[in-house]
Amino acid sequence: SSPPAPFTQTPSTYTPEQQQMIQQFAAQSGMNHQWSIKCLEQNGWNYEKSGEIFLELQKQNKIPPEAFTK
Repeated sequence: SSPPAPFTQTPSTYTPEQQQMIQQFAAQSGMNHQWSIKCLEQNGWNYEKSGEIFLELQKQNKIPPEAFTK
């Protein structure tokens, strides 16, 4: 299956807190919103855990280049 089309606006299906986390995570990780959401969702919206997982995957070069295209 093909990945969903990238979007620039955060969908309003997320709470304001989640939207803030997405913005912050995208800014800190350098990833786009789509991938930032994916990471946060997979880690139960635990920001700290998401950050640790991101750094670990980045060290292993397991994050695809498209995660960083805006």
